[in-house]
Amino acid sequence: MEVTAPLKKIGAKATLDKKHLPMTIKKSKLKAGEITLEVASAQVKSALILAGLHLEDGELTIIDPFETRNHTEEMLGIDRVDHPSGKSITLSSKFYPQAGEYLIPGDISSAMFFIVLTLIAGDSLRIKNLLLSPERIKALEILQRMGATIIFEGRNREMWQIW
Repeated sequence: MEVTAPLKKIGAKATLDKKHLPMTIKKSKLKAGEITLEVASAQVKSALILAGLHLEDGELTIIDPFETRNHTEEMLGIDRVDHPSGKSITLSSKFYPQAGEYLIPGDISSAMFFIVLTLIAGDSLRIKNLLLSPERIKALEILQRMGATIIFEGRNREMWQIW
């Protein structure tokens, strides 16, 4: 599924060139309502969240049956709630972020290559400012079950030491 499909469902005028970038987005009036993610894609969910911030009227509820990572919701202060089909978030233009400084933590999926290579080499590695939400640490839990020593420290669930 291309990222434009769910955006079109809420009224966005978005097209891809031959199903790939570049993407063209034209001004459109987005529809409030409810949409359920059809694929386990945090990128698709984030696209819907960012679009939902531009609703002129009403609210958009996004139902996530896959419980994908929640970095965008956390950054914007949007609460996820239990839903019979998984988790849901409801948003509107009131969540539109104010200008300011934002700390964007590192992504575990990008760091995982270095983590595994370090473990194979039997060495140690220190990584700072890596966001470790429950949705993102499953691979680290598997590595721990395989015998890796992984130490988590810091306030905001930063990871500091792996060996």
